[in-house]
Amino acid sequence: MAGSAERRQSRFGVAWRGVVPRKRKRLLPSGPDTARSAMPRKHATPAGPNAGDHPSDHPGMNTSPPSAGRKLAPPHRYPSAEEATMSESPLRVAVAGKGEGRIDVHFGHADRFDIYEVDGAGARFLEHREVEHYCQGGYGDEDKREVIVRVLADCVACFVARVGDGPRARLAEAGIAAVDDYPYGAVLDSPNAWYAGRAAA
Repeated sequence: MAGSAERRQSRFGVAWRGVVPRKRKRLLPSGPDTARSAMPRKHATPAGPNAGDHPSDHPGMNTSPPSAGRKLAPPHRYPSAEEATMSESPLRVAVAGKGEGRIDVHFGHADRFDIYEVDGAGARFLEHREVEHYCQGGYGDEDKREVIVRVLADCVACFVARVGDGPRARLAEAGIAAVDDYPYGAVLDSPNAWYAGRAAA
């Protein structure tokens, strides 16, 4: 009986036969609810139409003002009309002439065209293109005219001293403007003046 009393006393922390009892570890409850409660809580996102508008709603956002030494981007500058014109792709034009620096040939009598590239920076010569003139003593050879139209297919304008209504209409159908506003004008100055007037229109 004495032994039983000593054992009962040991359950309440009393030394039993000179041996100090071990402290029992506190066991945590296990289960899905316990694992969920042990996880760190995320920042709660406010609800409502203006939720997320305030910087405090975003813990990771840097809300500090920019430093005094930080360089800000310069304001956007829109290009001037002259800069916008010069930035456009150059246009290719054909000039009917005798090679003397003048626009001095009728469209139907031209057997060569000088090709120029013109933009806001001016006109630049590219090449010569040889053709057979389609006007044959009072009538026109339609087949030769079609050949000329195909030769000038990459041009947007054709500068001539004169041009008839039929060839003008056929060139317009091919997307080529027949320009006879500069008869006997200089082959460089005339395309430049035409381009400047076109850009201003």
